[in-house]
Formats: sequence, C-alpha cells, structure tokens
Amino acid sequence: MARKMTGTVLSVGKEAEGSKKVVVNLEEPLNFLPGQYCMLSFPGREEDKRAFSIVAQNGNNIMFCIKKSRSFTERLFSSTGKNVIVEGPYGRFVLPRDKSENIIFIAGGIGITPLYSMISAALKDEWKGNLALFYSARRKEEMCFFNELSSLQGENFTARFFFTRQGSGRVNAEEIFRTCPFANDAIFYICGPSAMISDMRSQLLKRGVSDDRIRSEEF
Repeated sequence: MARKMTGTVLSVGKEAEGSKKVVVNLEEPLNFLPGQYCMLSFPGREEDKRAFSIVAQNGNNIMFCIKKSRSFTERLFSSTGKNVIVEGPYGRFVLPRDKSENIIFIAGGIGITPLYSMISAALKDEWKGNLALFYSARRKEEMCFFNELSSLQGENFTARFFFTRQGSGRVNAEEIFRTCPFANDAIFYICGPSAMISDMRSQLLKRGVSDDRIRSEEF
C-alpha cells in the first residue's frame, strides 16, 4: 500500500557519468516489490513530483539511481542532510509470481534501475528460471551498475552490454534470439526511452512473441 513519509537525504554519490546514487533515510522500512517506484518532492513544493525507481533497501534506507536532468535533480543532488517527501511504492512493473519463468530484460540507459532491482532480488531469491539481460547505453562510462551486473552472472543469469557510440551497435530482437537459447519461452521486460520500447516491442511481435509476454515501463 502506498504511503507518504518524510525522509532525509543521507548521501549522494556518483554511480556513472551523468547519474548519481541517492540514499534516503525513512521513518520506517518501505514495503515494496522490486521494480516499483516512489514519487519524490520537496517540502512546501509537494505538487512538483518526480518518479524514481527503488534500486535497493537497507533497513530504513532506500536507494535510487537518478540521471541528471533539469532543476529538480540538480536540487536533489545538493540536498544531503535535507528533507524530502517520499510517496509510494507504486507500479505493477514487477517480477512474475512463477519463479520458473524465463525472463529476458532489455534496458536502455537509466531504464536499468527497476530491472537491476528485479535481477538482484530474483537471484537472491534463488530464481528457478533462466534470466538474461541486454543493456544498451551510449558509452560504457554512462552505464549504471556495470560491475555489479557483470559479477552477478552465473549459471542462470547472463548479461550482454551494448555501447551505441562505441561501436557495439544496439540491442535488437535478431541478436537476442540468436544468442539466447530460451528466447522462444521467455517473458520480456523492457525499460528505457519510449522510442526504444516501441521499436523493441515491434521487433518482438514480428518474431512471434505474444503481446501478453511483453511488459514495459517508459523512462
């Protein structure tokens, strides 16, 4: 159930070029599902809200990974020690209940944030199905959680990275089906810019993936 709480920004630190980790301390732990998000605002300006995916939680502390954009994030990045209003969690972009499902995650840019939360939780919870990530960013330096995702790879999780301005091309359905042996029996989770989601959905539908096996969230 969504709630409204006052939190304190504990820390702001670099995650990747153009993106920062923001840790907020809450009055009590937040009961959320990996993939969900919160609305953040500043006291006295609660009508001006922004949605950010929850990356992780440690006790009363929740972490967001946020790409710098315009005045709201600039103010947030300079708010260490100050209060923010946190509303949530919200969203249905979450893992399926059946842990035997195969899942292919497709991320573009900062759209990795809810997917990273899902992948981390699934592996910690001993997911029985196979998991694969196809993640693209303009450059490696802009890729969030690159080291963490690389180290998580194992028996049932693989990750492939694409750098569109460094010669490795873009994620596409042909490459996914060529390299992922369970692509014909998977649920697809797509998160990124609207144009990327639309293009990937179209490609997957042309490959015969049913619409109810494609789930997406725009960033």
